[in-house]
Amino acid sequence: MVAISTVSVSGQGKFAQQKNAGNALQFDGVDDYAKGDTSNYGITNAMTVEFWMNTGTTNAYSGLVTRTETEKKSWAVTMQSNDKVRFDVYHATGYATVISTVAVNDGQWHHIAGVIGDAGKIRLYVDGKLQPIKPFTQTMNATTATLQLGNDPSAVRRNFTGLLDEI
Repeated sequence: MVAISTVSVSGQGKFAQQKNAGNALQFDGVDDYAKGDTSNYGITNAMTVEFWMNTGTTNAYSGLVTRTETEKKSWAVTMQSNDKVRFDVYHATGYATVISTVAVNDGQWHHIAGVIGDAGKIRLYVDGKLQPIKPFTQTMNATTATLQLGNDPSAVRRNFTGLLDEI
């Protein structure tokens, strides 16, 4: 397990003030996001990224937990325009994508887990339920892109509206 060593919050991002939100980070979908460090910890073949999320808003193409920048892409968990979760893993010649079969914009807490390198596949779980599986036998791009929460910096205006916790 790798822990994020430092996190800074940009915009008006804050710890949630809502009932039953605990210490979740709250994002406004405009300019809020949190940044971690730039180390990839040597991860290129196997990893799991998991977290809890809660939103009642359509978050077209917004970043949830990402390690991407315009030219430095490794992996990203984002929202689709249809309110489903997308997990992208980048390699030297492109990327592989898994998209959930269920929408998660219902105002409830959802556990999300993206898994890379499990028997040559990428997997996505929503609330413990396995979503479609894709082959992935390449090596994931190593990157110095900053870990970001609530934003996908690979494009403009991809900020998340909602809560993220236990990342």
